[in-house]
Amino acid sequence: CVRNRPAVLDVGGACTTVAIMDPAGRPFVRDIGSGSDEILRRLASRAAVPLEIARAALLNYGLERSVGENLDTDESAGQSEQNGLLWDHLEGACAELVEDVATTLRYYAAQHGSGTPVQGSASLGSGARVEKLLVSGALAGIDEFIELLQTKLYIEVTPWNPVVAMSGDANQTPELAASLREAGSSMALAAGLAMRHI
Repeated sequence: CVRNRPAVLDVGGACTTVAIMDPAGRPFVRDIGSGSDEILRRLASRAAVPLEIARAALLNYGLERSVGENLDTDESAGQSEQNGLLWDHLEGACAELVEDVATTLRYYAAQHGSGTPVQGSASLGSGARVEKLLVSGALAGIDEFIELLQTKLYIEVTPWNPVVAMSGDANQTPELAASLREAGSSMALAAGLAMRHI
């Protein structure tokens, strides 16, 4: 029985990719025709805010928390409240994508073994089992998205930053290194494409 086989979920703007290495070392890959752009449109629609507000909330996620802790202004409180209302609609906006990911993991389970537990039940069988989902892409830094996936898929879900594992260039400036670490989870596709030429 093969255990602790992680899957990678890369949430791009227009497409989401689920990738799992099967027990024989072959990649199992599924592309889902929606991504963070569609989720942002749904978030904006459900929260009745302009798309630009939803996009800014995604780009500034985490920043408003640290700024809000340092600044106690009406403007930062209002922005934080608006973003909180926006993230309240995340589950509904992500429902279709989460179901597509769950369906993909169930299909993988049917092809390769026990896969993931079904709706809270204990896992059965003795095949390959996806126990961890590594999330990269635009939504990887959104704690609520990670928690939603973990709640709905019944497996461990963590953000994944592929850039952290890459060795840095000795000539790299500290600012560039910090930028790469910060934006690394959104660079999974770029890192993969770059590795094809190394």
